[in-house]
Amino acid sequence: MLLERKVVRIIRKKAISIPKKRANRSLLKKVMITSSLALGLSIGSVHAAENDDLSKIYHVYVSGEHLGTVGDKEVVETFIEEQVNKEEQNYKGLNLAVNEDISYVSEFAFQPTYNNSKVLERLSDQITYSVKAQKLEIGGEEIGYFKDKETISELLKEFQSQFIPEDQTEDLDELYTIEEDTEEAKPNQDSDEAKVEDQDEQPEELSTGDSRIVDVSLTKDIELTVEKVKPNELLTVEQGLQMLEKDTVAEQVHKIEDGDYLQLVAKEYDLSMADILELNPDLEEDSILQVGQEIKVQDKEPIVEVRTTVEEIVEKEMDYSTEYVETNDLYVGEKEVKEEGQKGKKKIHYQIVQKNGSEVERKIKEEEVIKEPVDEVVLKGTKVRQLKSKPATKSKPKSSSGSGFSWPTAGGIITSYMGPRGGGYHSGIDISGVSNRTIYAAEDGVVSSAGYQNNGYGNRIVINHQNGTKTTYSHLSFIHVSSGQKVSKGQAIGVMGATGNSTGVHLHFEVYVGGSAVNPMSYY
Repeated sequence: MLLERKVVRIIRKKAISIPKKRANRSLLKKVMITSSLALGLSIGSVHAAENDDLSKIYHVYVSGEHLGTVGDKEVVETFIEEQVNKEEQNYKGLNLAVNEDISYVSEFAFQPTYNNSKVLERLSDQITYSVKAQKLEIGGEEIGYFKDKETISELLKEFQSQFIPEDQTEDLDELYTIEEDTEEAKPNQDSDEAKVEDQDEQPEELSTGDSRIVDVSLTKDIELTVEKVKPNELLTVEQGLQMLEKDTVAEQVHKIEDGDYLQLVAKEYDLSMADILELNPDLEEDSILQVGQEIKVQDKEPIVEVRTTVEEIVEKEMDYSTEYVETNDLYVGEKEVKEEGQKGKKKIHYQIVQKNGSEVERKIKEEEVIKEPVDEVVLKGTKVRQLKSKPATKSKPKSSSGSGFSWPTAGGIITSYMGPRGGGYHSGIDISGVSNRTIYAAEDGVVSSAGYQNNGYGNRIVINHQNGTKTTYSHLSFIHVSSGQKVSKGQAIGVMGATGNSTGVHLHFEVYVGGSAVNPMSYY
């Protein structure tokens, strides 16, 4: 207080010449100001003198919320580091990070109060961990999170290798790679330098009977993004394969309506009979369908498919043509081979596109004829045989196999016989009321025509039995054979229908001998 008293005395000396009242007010005012200043200096000096006795403590905040107070923030930081290291033992190879934001506010206190163990206990309950992961999407659909790009590369290679022959996977150094400077997955692309080297090392030329994969890709786009996720959300390569092998589109079915038959359903959905029978293994080609019955017309669609391009060289035979030369030296129905035909050979270089190992497209890249075919020349008789008298017996005519024809339908009844009908002439028999609509060849032979005819027959098949005899099958809804094809007795050749000029579903069956229609019933 020595400083304070000294100041007061100085002030009083200066105030002697001031009038009494004014001097008293001024004196009081200056005493108060000076006293306050002196007091402040005194307190500041005390605070500075005792500052060495204060302790620094830290208030700990987790994501903005106060958790507690510790004596040293290193206690918290060391604890978090230990916890992260401990957690990383459960996820080897991963670098974990704490999700929450840990912050501190420091404070000096004369009597500090803090509880390190309680703060660490609370902190242990609140902190969670995450890892930076690669999110894989294919065609816009999320597959999952993976440790890194290398894991995704391994997954894609493993997935594609399922559809590549083992003896050819070694020829493909990298089926799929992830570029480091992009978040997209792309097919492996050689550098310019590598391309120059490849010009000197061209792949070996394919030999006849060999095949080689020239390209592998996926049918949908790949997209990668980096996200922070919980460690247990990461997928392994095996788990990723399970995700890729899942189907995304449910099966599609067709409900049978009145008038539907299997071939018509297949055509409506652009399927072959083989396709629809594969989708419906409980059905057969001639199965009778019931109204309301459900037929599977589309299988489940995979998330993504592996598209491979294969080049293949094969050797194929070339069929020869048959040239018929009419001669009067032979009777009608008789034939004689004048020159034997010889098949040719050609080498075909195919480019084949496969999806998940199944062929979807085949193109001829190059074709080379090795040996030209030699046409066959057949003499065909035109001489008419003169009969001296009618046959003494009424035995049934023989077919080319030496027996009668087989019935062309699955049972049924004859609804119209051969003969005059409605002011015209019915040149065959009509059959309906069958157990199923399959049509069968009545005898061995070669299909001379198969297709739609505008003369009222609709879809019609004509079979030549090579002995001057032909059979015809008209009004079919579906034809299974083609012109030039050999057929056997009883072989399914089509499906009964109502095409052309028809009053309903039935088979119009005709038999011709020497170009003239004969009664089919004479063969049964």
